Amino acid sequence: MITSRGRVRIAQGIELRTCNNAMYAAGSRAKDMDGSITVIPAGFAEIIYLDAKGYRYINPLPTPVKDSRCLDHPNAATCRYHA
Repeated sequence: MITSRGRVRIAQGIELRTCNNAMYAAGSRAKDMDGSITVIPAGFAEIIYLDAKGYRYINPLPTPVKDSRCLDHPNAATCRYHA
C-alpha cells in the first residue's frame, strides 16, 4: 500500500514511518505494509520523542484520517473530494 512517491523517497534513503492507530482508523493493518515502512504504535508520541531529539515535524498535506485513502484514489465515490 505504498505510493510511487513513497518508493522514490525510500530509494533516496528516507525512512518512512506510519502510526498504527491512524492505520487502524483508516481500515489498514501493519500486515498490509510491505516491510519498507516502519509501523510505530502512536504517531503523536513519536513526534514528541523525535522533536525532543532535535527533529522537526512538517505536515505538507493535513488530511483527516478518514480521508487518507482519497490521496491514492481521489475519484473514489466514497471520497468527499470526488469530482
